[in-house]
Amino acid sequence: MKHWAYELVGKPHAPDGFGPTHYSCWGLVRAVFWIRYGIAMPEVVLNSEIHNNVRAIKEAARVSGWRRISVAQQPVNDGDILLFPKPTLHVAVAVEANNRLGVLESTNETGVVWRPWAQAVSTEAYFEIWRKE
Repeated sequence: MKHWAYELVGKPHAPDGFGPTHYSCWGLVRAVFWIRYGIAMPEVVLNSEIHNNVRAIKEAARVSGWRRISVAQQPVNDGDILLFPKPTLHVAVAVEANNRLGVLESTNETGVVWRPWAQAVSTEAYFEIWRKE
């Protein structure tokens, strides 16, 4: 049986990509939540103002029913949104595949990839977890 994310892996990155052929990091998050949960999250067009982009993505997650949770108090779960606001804005989704937690993301260097958690997230990385209520 194929994993639901299989069709997304390998798609190229595009800064304003909302699919289905190219994905920005936020475009991929939106696609995942539409494909997996039937949730239409707001479109956020990223620009050079990182602070405004972080605020816009947080607001888009919030209005879609996600809430920030404490990284120290909760483990990351399948389906959580991972927001990396520094040094440059990046957003990804925690996805369990083959009984392993990993990160599904789109970057300029890799396009859409799924990587095991230990390879995807540095222990020094600052990130926020956003979870569906």
